[in-house]
Amino acid sequence: MSKDYIFISNCISEYGAACLDGLIRAGLPPTSVIGLKRTGSKQGILKIISRFTVGEIVNGVFVTALLNSPFADSGIVKKVFDRYSIRMLTDKYSIAYHEVSSLNSLSSREHLTQRSEELVLVCSLSQILKEKTLILKQFVNIHPGALPDNKGATPIEWSVLYGDGNLSATVHEMTPGVDEGDIYLAASESIKRVSSWKGVRNVAKKLMIRSACEFITLWRQGKVAAKPQERGGVYNTRFNALDKYKVRIKIVYDSLNRRFFEVFSPEN
Repeated sequence: MSKDYIFISNCISEYGAACLDGLIRAGLPPTSVIGLKRTGSKQGILKIISRFTVGEIVNGVFVTALLNSPFADSGIVKKVFDRYSIRMLTDKYSIAYHEVSSLNSLSSREHLTQRSEELVLVCSLSQILKEKTLILKQFVNIHPGALPDNKGATPIEWSVLYGDGNLSATVHEMTPGVDEGDIYLAASESIKRVSSWKGVRNVAKKLMIRSACEFITLWRQGKVAAKPQERGGVYNTRFNALDKYKVRIKIVYDSLNRRFFEVFSPEN
């Protein structure tokens, strides 16, 4: 069996870039990378405003503008923004890169068919893949949430707001049913002592990197075995901007509350 695989992510993605970089640094690089570049519209812009916080919008606009500017190839920009840009990482490590606007399009499916790799590892992708795409290769997804209890969009935010104080990452087979495929492995880590949204994101990235590296290592050794996913679970809706502000407030509130009781506890 070939040890080569394709890595797919949004072309601009903090989590996707972290996962790809982690795989490369662990000596487990893909032979090819496909980046999904979504195009906007008036409806898309309205959705962006309703779904993302002001900080996320400003950061996203700034990063996208700079990466598409004449300064994109400068050393400083590459050093700062290769944690967001899939293309910059592929340039840095000399990995074949292909960018598409839809993975379900005929041209994208033809590109996948022409590639010799049997496995496609997906991380932080904002498009639902159709069956006509999924039948071309073995598609495996790194989902930053526990399955089957945390399916769907924004699983990290759902874990913070309604979870048990842990973040999870699940590596599973991709099927036409979103996040319903058999599970290869899962990992979790406590965020009860994390005091910022940045800290939560760092824990999520670490879990995704660790899970991706473990899966690819086992897959190359021929030791991966999938277990059927339990039926049921919850499909979480995508968080809007207000929900995301609630997440950030909850993190800060929990942190201050914990510190208060640590300082004023009778045991102290």
